[in-house]
Amino acid sequence: MSEARPPPTEAQADSILIEAESSFEAGLIDGARGLYREASSFFTRLVEVAPDEARLGLYLAKASYCDFMVAYCEAMKLKEDIDRAIMSGGMADPRDVSRLKLLVRLADKCLKESVLRLERLREKADEEVRKRMDELVGMIGKKVEPFVDFRDEVEVLA
Repeated sequence: MSEARPPPTEAQADSILIEAESSFEAGLIDGARGLYREASSFFTRLVEVAPDEARLGLYLAKASYCDFMVAYCEAMKLKEDIDRAIMSGGMADPRDVSRLKLLVRLADKCLKESVLRLERLREKADEEVRKRMDELVGMIGKKVEPFVDFRDEVEVLA
């Protein structure tokens, strides 16, 4: 019998999220995607040991943000592959275009979920949780406009 893994600490999860953000900003999309996926898993596991409702909400909001970024990274990579095929004189596989649109819708849903969780959390949060919420809001703020532009670009694909 294997023992259950102990839940990660909030500091571990935040560290992975920061590393994912750095990778994304450096254009290392594949690496960022893996780190966001790991961070999402860590935040989801932290929900089990959340000391209060505010922390639980914060962990869920961060997990949703990470899920948004996983889908966004996958969509960016797929769009790059589609663009490369078109630029080399080929055609885009309709299945890839459908998958790209699905990834963008998934990313949009996860982003909205994260923002909604933060809005609900605002009144329950103490000063420490508010500070961590503000950090997440900052991360979201950096991604919204580029994502919306990307989403609009993908929506018009045939």
